[in-house]
Formats: sequence, C-alpha cells, structure tokens
Amino acid sequence: MSRAPVRDADVRRGFALLAALALLALAGALLAAASVASTSLARATRTARALARADAAPPRELARLLGAWGETERALPVNATLEVALPSLIDGDGVPLTGVSQLRRLGARRWALSVEMHVGDAAVPLARRRYTLLLERNGALAGEDEDADAPPPVPIAVWAIVTGP
Repeated sequence: MSRAPVRDADVRRGFALLAALALLALAGALLAAASVASTSLARATRTARALARADAAPPRELARLLGAWGETERALPVNATLEVALPSLIDGDGVPLTGVSQLRRLGARRWALSVEMHVGDAAVPLARRRYTLLLERNGALAGEDEDADAPPPVPIAVWAIVTGP
C-alpha cells in the first residue's frame, strides 16, 4: 500500500489550530492568575486596614477611660476586677470594632487598666490588640482614696503601656 503524499497546506492548517488552542489556554491561565492576585491583594488591604483600626483604638479608649475616672474606680477593692464592654463601632465597610476594658486594682495605690479591641467577628477577628496601662496614685495623695475630688492615678513611667497582639 502506498501512502498519499502530505501537502504543506495540510500541515500548516493543523499547526494553526494547535497554536490557536495553545493561545486560548495561555489566556485562560493568565486570567486565573490575575483573579487570584486580585483576591489576595483585596484580602491584604482589608487586613492592613483592620490592623490600623486595631492599633489606633486602644490608646484612645485608655485616654477616654482615664478621663472618666470616678467613684466606682476609686472604690474598687484590692484584687477586684471591673470589666466593661465598650460600645461597638462600625466603619464604612460594615466591619465592627468591639472591645472590652478591664480595671484591676493591684494594691492600695496601683491599678492595671487593660483594653482589648477586636476588628471583625469576635470569634475570628481580622485584627486584635490588647493594651495594658499600669497606674499609680502619687505617694502624697495616697490617703486621698476616699476623697471624691482626688485626681485619677497616673501611669507608671517605666511600665506605662504594655501591648499585645
């Protein structure tokens, strides 16, 4: 049996089809890679924004709580803890910022004021920060604990703020 001769036009036509299919596969792979990169970038941006919110909120809440220092805080017995849920704030993306403050009296003149903030769902937060401020009443004012006009304690200079993730 003899074979029919293969013409150059038939070979070129088959190669053009193969080249077109390869270009379509390459275009599909590039689209998939672009989609994955876009999703990763959006997730990284959301996490960075959550971290910025979580870093900014605790110092502001510590200052607010010190400014609102009152009779309840002064009357707290030694080794007792006062825990308060902070009001929830929702940003433009609809992601909530929630937190808890905790005041613990360590001694006659010392307190630890902690604020823990969560961005996102509290069970699985996007970001979380915990700040603890160690406070002390000045020695000259130690006897004024019962005085309603006594100023709030001041941060201990060396151990003022302890941060945590």
